[in-house]
Amino acid sequence: AYYTQEEYDEEMSSIQGVYTGLGIAVSQKDNGDVYVADVFEGSPAKAAGILKGDVMTSINNTSVKSMKWNEVTVFIRKQGEKTINLLLNRDGKEVSVSVSRQKIKKVSVNHSMLDNQIGYISIREFDDETPKQFKDALADLEAKNQKSLI
Repeated sequence: AYYTQEEYDEEMSSIQGVYTGLGIAVSQKDNGDVYVADVFEGSPAKAAGILKGDVMTSINNTSVKSMKWNEVTVFIRKQGEKTINLLLNRDGKEVSVSVSRQKIKKVSVNHSMLDNQIGYISIREFDDETPKQFKDALADLEAKNQKSLI
């Protein structure tokens, strides 16, 4: 497969683990609505009150109703402005949110301590930050005296 320069840049951004954006993942429903599939912890989107499940209707006064989810992500990145104004549909109500684009460090590794001192590490995706995040998670669990690891 061949990539355009824009598609290549998008792909490289996704595997580096750090990008400039809002801190959300978007997807598309069967009816064509683009919605917020995830809001990353510590992100500007989380601070602005964007919720998982919010449906995006416009970005900076431009309707996104006819766009595919990947077109929406490119559109957000092309908004050279630091602040993005989103119009969302949340449970049938219009919600207007202003959120600043910032450098986002993706969290690809989560961890917790289960019962009986069993450490649990999950890897959501692999990118340039994953090895460091894994080592940090393992060190944290070891500091909490894990006895085994999943």
